[in-house]
Amino acid sequence: MTRSSIREKVLVYGGYSSFFSVAFVICAYFTFPYDKARDFIVSKVSDNGGPDALTLSIGDLRPSWLTGVSLEDVSLSRPAATADAPATNLHFDRISARASLFSLLLGSRNLSIDAEVGAGSLSAKVGQDSEGQHIDAELTDLDLQQLGLGSFVGAPLKGTASGTVSLVLPDDALKSSGNIELKVAGLHLGDGKAKIKAPGMPSGLTLDEVDAGTFELALQTQEGVSTLSRFSSNGRDLKVSGSGTVRLGNPLRLSRPDLILELKFSDTYKNKSDRTKSLFEILGLQPEWRRALGPDGALRLRLGGILGALRVAPSAVGPATPGHGKGKAHTR
Repeated sequence: MTRSSIREKVLVYGGYSSFFSVAFVICAYFTFPYDKARDFIVSKVSDNGGPDALTLSIGDLRPSWLTGVSLEDVSLSRPAATADAPATNLHFDRISARASLFSLLLGSRNLSIDAEVGAGSLSAKVGQDSEGQHIDAELTDLDLQQLGLGSFVGAPLKGTASGTVSLVLPDDALKSSGNIELKVAGLHLGDGKAKIKAPGMPSGLTLDEVDAGTFELALQTQEGVSTLSRFSSNGRDLKVSGSGTVRLGNPLRLSRPDLILELKFSDTYKNKSDRTKSLFEILGLQPEWRRALGPDGALRLRLGGILGALRVAPSAVGPATPGHGKGKAHTR
């Protein structure tokens, strides 16, 4: 057998093998039971019991390129913790996720995620290796009301969020690092209908819509501690400043915030309606809320507990400290 004939046979058999591999991949790609895959994903998420049980709903699941999927009409909800509390629900119009085959060959997992909510978007790259997780994300004009974020923070929210997230989250939370920059344009809180939980008010309170203007947040993380370098808004009805730290935990919902917020409502808002007049009169009658009012009328709140179960309480105003009134933390 001559060298040329051997080469011809190798090319023929190689061609057959390549054709079979390509045909197999194409057939598998287009005939894969994506509806069953969608139902399987939904059942795996929804079957997890416990007080933090989540329910996932996916309208449609289809392939996206070779290693990805595209999901339409995606909702993630959690039942109300108590009978008088609202259920929480996040909704995305579309989510596409794609895995990196190259990273899998190297023993790590990299996932690219793109999501759309209304006219806004979120793009993220999430990596997992032996050292922990790496998260890089960018938000562009993400509609908070359509996203449903207000249901997770306990108050109706409106506004569009833009910003960046860059975090390294090792298994040892004390080694976490990164930065978060966030801006919410046209932030509004409350809708005059929903009940908002408030310390000392078991039945909650109904808040008329508040114009909080543009909200800005900057968070720097080093050695497992995130420090607020900027937390402010300067709206027509409400001005907010804040400071403090968040000690990161693993998982993130176990992180422990220690934050002081100062909220100053305008006189116009306080007299906006009979409801707002009554609300501030009631606050003025409660000793713990009176102690939390500063000389300039700003109300101080302390956020504690864990991220998965935040505790908000009035924080008594103490003696003046350096930076008072500029968002610097000062304790009781």
